[in-house]
Amino acid sequence: MGVTLARVAQWTAAGSGTGTLESTPLNESLLNQIIQFAEDFSTKHPQEAAYVFREPLEWKTQLDSSAFGEGYEINEATVQSEAKHEDGQPLLILSASTLRVRSFDQLSRLLRIAVEKKLKEAQACLEANRDPIVKILGPEYGAVEGEDMSILHLFDKVKKESGLETELKMKIILLLHQLDLQLLNSSLKEISHKASSSLEDIGESSSETDEDEQPLRRQEGNTDLSAEYWGIQKLAKYVKGGDPTATLIALCSMRDFNLSQETCQLAIKDTGCLEVLINLLDTEEIKCQAGSLKILKDISQNVLIRHAIADLGGLEIMVKILDSPDTNLKCLAAETIANVARFKRARKTVRQHGGIKKLPSYRLAIRTEGMIENLVKNLSSEHEELQMHCASAIFKVIVIIIRRSKPGFQEYKTVETLVTLLTDQPEEVLINVIGALGECCQEQENRGTIRRCGGIAPMVKLLSSTNRALLVNVNKAVGGCAVEPENMLIIDSLDGVRLLWSLLKNPNPDVQASAAWALCPCVENAKNSGEMVRSFVGGLELIVNLLKSKDKEVLTSVCAAIANIAKDEENLAVMTDHGVVPLLSRLANTNNNKLRRHLAEAIAHCCMWGRNRVAFGEAKAVAPLARYLKSKDPLVHRATAQALYQLSEDPNNCVTMHENGVVKISGFGFVDGGGGGDDDDEDDDDDDDDDDDDDDDDDDDEESFFTSFLCKEGLGSLNGLITYRVEASLYYEANETLSSL
Repeated sequence: MGVTLARVAQWTAAGSGTGTLESTPLNESLLNQIIQFAEDFSTKHPQEAAYVFREPLEWKTQLDSSAFGEGYEINEATVQSEAKHEDGQPLLILSASTLRVRSFDQLSRLLRIAVEKKLKEAQACLEANRDPIVKILGPEYGAVEGEDMSILHLFDKVKKESGLETELKMKIILLLHQLDLQLLNSSLKEISHKASSSLEDIGESSSETDEDEQPLRRQEGNTDLSAEYWGIQKLAKYVKGGDPTATLIALCSMRDFNLSQETCQLAIKDTGCLEVLINLLDTEEIKCQAGSLKILKDISQNVLIRHAIADLGGLEIMVKILDSPDTNLKCLAAETIANVARFKRARKTVRQHGGIKKLPSYRLAIRTEGMIENLVKNLSSEHEELQMHCASAIFKVIVIIIRRSKPGFQEYKTVETLVTLLTDQPEEVLINVIGALGECCQEQENRGTIRRCGGIAPMVKLLSSTNRALLVNVNKAVGGCAVEPENMLIIDSLDGVRLLWSLLKNPNPDVQASAAWALCPCVENAKNSGEMVRSFVGGLELIVNLLKSKDKEVLTSVCAAIANIAKDEENLAVMTDHGVVPLLSRLANTNNNKLRRHLAEAIAHCCMWGRNRVAFGEAKAVAPLARYLKSKDPLVHRATAQALYQLSEDPNNCVTMHENGVVKISGFGFVDGGGGGDDDDEDDDDDDDDDDDDDDDDDDDEESFFTSFLCKEGLGSLNGLITYRVEASLYYEANETLSSL
């Protein structure tokens, strides 16, 4: 926040050197974002909100005591918060129009109290506290000229300290750093937009000016915009010129820019080139159409441009191109449509203009017109960019086609060729190569081919990469290979499982989730997997703590991994000590079917140790699980049946299941509904006693019956299989009550 205030916010000059924030749209935008951040802080980050600032943020306020109510002690014009620091000092004090605030929690409350005055209060606060991080964390965290103030440097400062506040400080630093980045990005966009708008106006009013002079005059307007931006503006005239030859040359020149950069993407939009590019698609000049599509394919990675293409009618024209006899043109159109159609309205447009029917013919063309063969051949090209694009294309094609045209891919030895590209390649090539191999690993024959070609070792080596996209893809590929026990032996011998486990520490949730998914087949197929898992120091605590993640895919994958790990009794005991039961129970109220399935499996396997069944009941996990039976997903039903069966060994859990409609019982010894309880003697005490005795004698038979029957029919058998346990529990409670009387 201090960085943005110093570098971007617009200040008036002042004799004292402090100045005030000017009344400008940019400053107002910055203030509103800061207000939103501070106002939401107490609800989004309650622990950090309670942190007490080193010194209070202090400023002159327009609020008086009448604005405050519950939670504050009011004495005429003086206000104090009821919340106090351990030293007894209030966390908010209003005295003689001066406000002193010592926590984010009080700051959030104050902004909500200020209502329409919050903008003025935020401005006054920031003007009086130009480097607020100094007040929040201390003077040692202030910006000193010439000193490294990067986020890592700030973390290093925190690490030198000790005490309970260290973790909170690190989180606060990270949150403030994220706010700074958000403010800087939005400021740059605001400046760029303003500059480009004004510069277009200049261009229109001086169309007779020599074209070579324009960049010099435009750069005087704003020096923050890059050379690429001005270069594309210069080319715009030639793109719009009307002469096909000049247009084609300009398109080729435009492709020399890095069109993956947002600056270049927005320059094309700002200069009006986007409309021209779309108009070129509706001509009969195939070279111009292809040049336009190549640019549109690259810049449509930008969300603003995707929407602009749809607004300008570009999708309708691209759908028509899918009928073109030119294969290259069809492929470019299909790829661009795939980029643009990431939002609902765009997909609807494609559908309404017959695009869905035409796209399968595009896929057929890929298979039948020799494109696969050419793509595979060009993977071995010495041209790095060509390799990258071929690998990317194969990755996309495999995802769509491989399970329908497996023989075609084997015919061209695609897997073997991809394996040769796992070493000494640029990251962009590796990302797509390993992505394609990850898809190939879904087929048993391809898993064997990868092993025979020596592909597992270079795959495992890539687990040490730092590139997020590469790690996600390599995790999937290694996990896919681990399904085969022979592959798993190699992965384990290369320390691959340890590398996967270490990726659970990666801060990126996509990497965490893909690593956890990959660990599932590793644990399942490794020899002595229980001992292997225990060899990772701190590994079980790490995976249990990931159940605190906010990311659904991380939670789902970790539950799946825990279900596999818990099959080993010693590992389950350790996870129990690390709190796996309450953490799993906390997730039980989810509505996500994928998470429900793997959570239920994890609970079923975690019931097998000590008093975990009882603990799940005490943690209120049973009733939410019972509601999973209403899901329409049979995989959720099966996992839930397993979990409820294990939980039903505890009498109290049986009662909870009965209360939540898992089984319907009209009286002791009579089951109302499916699969058990034919007795008509509802009041026969002897019969009830016999049933109770049989509970112990038949337990093993009943469990094996449940397992085999469940495999065939899933949920259908659950009612009859656990009802006698419920009956026994209810009977036991009634009998105990009678005995006490």
